[in-house]
Amino acid sequence: MTILFRPQELPSRVMVPAAAVQQDPQGFFQLGAEAGPHRRAASSDPRGQQGQQFAVEKGLQTGEQVITDGAQRLREGAAVQVLN
Repeated sequence: MTILFRPQELPSRVMVPAAAVQQDPQGFFQLGAEAGPHRRAASSDPRGQQGQQFAVEKGLQTGEQVITDGAQRLREGAAVQVLN
């Protein structure tokens, strides 16, 4: 008997680096970087992983920047510097 597994195809979703996904007692979230102070994105719901990226169902929109390094040291309202 041959069994074939086909990868699940996810509908188009925002993909974020695994390093940006944080977790606290309330669930998963990402910190988004904007001009000015950082902000905490709405809670997200990771719905699959492809390599080092997570598909998130809510909380971010396409094109938003997320913090991938040093997020654990940030406090609400702290200024961030965006590096490309």
